[in-house]
Amino acid sequence: MYHFSYTAELRYTLLGITGLDQILFIVFTIRNNIIRIISARKADKKERQIYEEEAKKNPQI
Repeated sequence: MYHFSYTAELRYTLLGITGLDQILFIVFTIRNNIIRIISARKADKKERQIYEEEAKKNPQI
């Protein structure tokens, strides 16, 4: 997971898979202990490759 910030608020990114086997790239922040999604989109080719490589290393993903 990466984090970056354009403001004072930390933003995190993650790659995940849906119940329909779509790999998503998600940007989120945490405010007052609540996760708030900033953006969610289908992962591009490079992001899918990263997800698949990590899934091979850790089949519990």
